[in-house]
Amino acid sequence: MSVGDFYADPKNNIYFGRALIEAYTYGENQDWIGLLLTPSAIEKISQYEIDTKNLLNYANMKVPYKKNNKDLISELPAYIIGEHSIVNGENLCIKSLINLRSKIKEQSILKKYDRTINFLKLNKRRNEI
Repeated sequence: MSVGDFYADPKNNIYFGRALIEAYTYGENQDWIGLLLTPSAIEKISQYEIDTKNLLNYANMKVPYKKNNKDLISELPAYIIGEHSIVNGENLCIKSLINLRSKIKEQSILKKYDRTINFLKLNKRRNEI
């Protein structure tokens, strides 16, 4: 997720702005399946004196990037997908990811699923706000 200037003209299919570029840059360079808070989002949240290292349903992670990119921040808050819908103590998104992973043959994509599943298994919802 990114924050900043953004222009949207859906009628003419025109979209541009700093927020879009930052979101695209971080999104396309990640080598896992997940949602991050980009530096602009962290900066915006920090303006409200909220500690971005302790956000509910987020965990700081060393972001797996496709290439070693010095321009991208290496550790960012990542959303713990599925923690909002736990059934019988089980994150159903993990179950779905494992099922989807079983249909994949390409090694690089398998690793992307593995990184996501491992992140979700290692990071559980905190009950306190």
